[in-house]
Amino acid sequence: MYVDSIREKMQLKPVCLAIADSAPTKAKGVDEDSSKQVRVECNGVMLKLTLSEKQMTKPFAEAILKPFLKAYSKKKGGDEVSVQDVGQVTVDSDGQTELKVLNDIHIFSAEQCLKGLEGNVDVDVYLKGDDMPTAPPPKPKAPTRMPRDTRVVIHGLSSAAGSKLNGMEGKLSGFNDAKERYDVTLEDGRVVSCKADNLIDIGQHKL
Repeated sequence: MYVDSIREKMQLKPVCLAIADSAPTKAKGVDEDSSKQVRVECNGVMLKLTLSEKQMTKPFAEAILKPFLKAYSKKKGGDEVSVQDVGQVTVDSDGQTELKVLNDIHIFSAEQCLKGLEGNVDVDVYLKGDDMPTAPPPKPKAPTRMPRDTRVVIHGLSSAAGSKLNGMEGKLSGFNDAKERYDVTLEDGRVVSCKADNLIDIGQHKL
């Protein structure tokens, strides 16, 4: 066999040979970097924490809030602030579009609370009595538009001309975005414009 390290050929008995492990041996005590960095802030006091894998398994309040509040109390002076003084905790990270309010921070681990957050993670702490952020009202869902050729019945029109159309059947032939009205082609060929509230969907069958 040829030995690379000494660049010479050698003759060895089979019992003197062993299959080398192709993967490099990891040094004892060295582990992959599984730490998590978070930036915690409250009333102008900011602290960057690096959480180890073991710390991430601890409850959020113990792993993140306690060390931060200790530094916060020292910075602000006065009485020591504890976890019981916290009114609300929100988190967000790069790419998030809205804040996530944390609940049960004494039960769920830091890993569970920060699950799905990538990149720079920001934790905002609000003490009881602070002005807490209010969640934005949910955006109204856009009404589902009925597809073309849906068979409909007109109803609920109250004007003198419109009331004559009540009960007539037709099919949807278009939609006017500016007026937010459907174009309805009646059985006699006329095309009328109606709001969705004045139409009853009776199927998507062509007349």
